[in-house]
Amino acid sequence: MLKQFKNITPAASTFAVCLIALSENNNNNNNDRLAILRESLKPYRGEKEKEIREIWERDEAEGFRKLPARAWPAYQPDQEDIPTILNNLKKQNCTNDDDNENILIKKPHLDVCIKATFDLATALVFNNLDVTKGLKLFKNLADVGNNPDGMCAFAVVYLEGYGVELNEKLAMKYLKLAIEKHNHSQALYELGTCYYTGIEGILEENETLAFEMFEKAAEQNHVAAKYMCADMLLEGIGVTIDIPRAIPLLYSAADQGHRYSRQRMRELLDECRNV
Repeated sequence: MLKQFKNITPAASTFAVCLIALSENNNNNNNDRLAILRESLKPYRGEKEKEIREIWERDEAEGFRKLPARAWPAYQPDQEDIPTILNNLKKQNCTNDDDNENILIKKPHLDVCIKATFDLATALVFNNLDVTKGLKLFKNLADVGNNPDGMCAFAVVYLEGYGVELNEKLAMKYLKLAIEKHNHSQALYELGTCYYTGIEGILEENETLAFEMFEKAAEQNHVAAKYMCADMLLEGIGVTIDIPRAIPLLYSAADQGHRYSRQRMRELLDECRNV
C-alpha cells in the first residue's frame, strides 16, 4: 500500500498513512450508514414505495390542492370573508363595538367568540388590511382570554415583521408564554426555529435546544417539526445521528403532505436503489 510513498520523507509518509486510514475509515462509515439506511427504509420499499410514489406524483399533478397549507395559521380568511366573520361575532354578542372600529371581545373564553375573533385578526393581519386592529385582537385573546393561538400569532407578527417593526424580544415573551402555559405546538416550532438560526443580539444559536423544541412539537403531530427532527437526526445537528429514528418521522411528515419530507424520502430511496 505504501510503495507509492517510498521516495518521500518519514514525516510525509506518516501523513500519507493517516490520509489513507482516514479515507478507509470514511468509506467504512459510508458503508455502515448505507446499511443502516437500507434497513430503516425497508418498510417503505418494494410495493410500498411504488404505492407512495404514485400517490405523491398524483398530488403533484393536481397542483398539491389536497395537501395542507405550509403557512400557519392553516386557515387564513380572505378579505371577502370578513363580513361573515363580523356577523358571527355580532350574532353571538361577542364584541363591544357595533362599528367595528375599536372592537374588543366581551367573551374571550367562549369558543365561538375565540374562533371568530382569531379568524378576524388573521384576516386583518395576514392580508395586510389593518395590522394594528388585528394585533389588538390577538393581544386581547392572549392577555384576557389566555388563548395560546392568540399568544403565538401575536408573537409571529412581531417575529416576522408583518406590517410592524420587528420586536423579537416581545415575540420571545409571548412564544414562551404559549409554551409555558399551554405547551403550544406552533409556539414550540417557532421557538425551535429561533434557536436553530439564532437572532442577533437577542438569542444565541443553540441547535440542541432547537431539536428539543422541534421534538416536543413533533410529539403533538406538528408536521414541519417532524421534518426538522428527522433532518437533524439524519445529519447529526444538535443531536446524535439516528437514522432508524429519523426515517419514521420523515415518512410520517411526508404522508401528511409535507413537500420537503416527500422530496427527502425520494432522495433516500433513490440512494438505496442506486447502490
